[in-house]
Amino acid sequence: MTTTGYDQSAYPGDSWMQWLRSDSPIAVTGFYLAPAPYHSDTSWMPTRARLAAAGWGFLPVFVGLQDGASSLSGSRGTTDGQSAASLMRSAGFASGSTVFLDIETGGPISGPFEAYIDAWVAAADGAGFTPGIYCSHNLISWAQPKVSRIWSFHIPDAGGQTFDPGNLPTGSLDAGAVATQYRQNVYLEGYAHAAVDLNVCAAADPSRP
Repeated sequence: MTTTGYDQSAYPGDSWMQWLRSDSPIAVTGFYLAPAPYHSDTSWMPTRARLAAAGWGFLPVFVGLQDGASSLSGSRGTTDGQSAASLMRSAGFASGSTVFLDIETGGPISGPFEAYIDAWVAAADGAGFTPGIYCSHNLISWAQPKVSRIWSFHIPDAGGQTFDPGNLPTGSLDAGAVATQYRQNVYLEGYAHAAVDLNVCAAADPSRP
């Protein structure tokens, strides 16, 4: 049985997280580790303990350097992988928990970017966490030899729709993925915040060892 999840860049506040749990099937949340190279907002960082107590599962994500960045290298990947592990510990995630590296490009991936990713994976693993990759469904077969946990995105349209939170569209889990983002930039009726993304997850808490 799958679990519905959501993610948004900034933490919306405790009352809105309670509203989502009571008024929708959403039970897993993206958890942005910060500060990270491409995500400076640290609002999620102090929230893990109280969200876990409220029954939330997590998709911890580190938004590192992206394709085309001038400083891509294996050594930078090592530094950022160690940073991701340190942020996981600071947020209260147990050793062995999964942390996903955000990869926005649809591929193909090679050269300095791949060296960065490989080094990030090795560093996160060496620091005691389970490295995962967030990537396009087109990159699942590329990612599988590198990590055991893949969070794919497989988006049918540009988004912008508004949905009843109690009657959300269903999503399909991509083969080989532990979670799939199936909607981006959609709105929830009654939710007075920015657009959100929707995910379908294979487990109630994809971060658990």
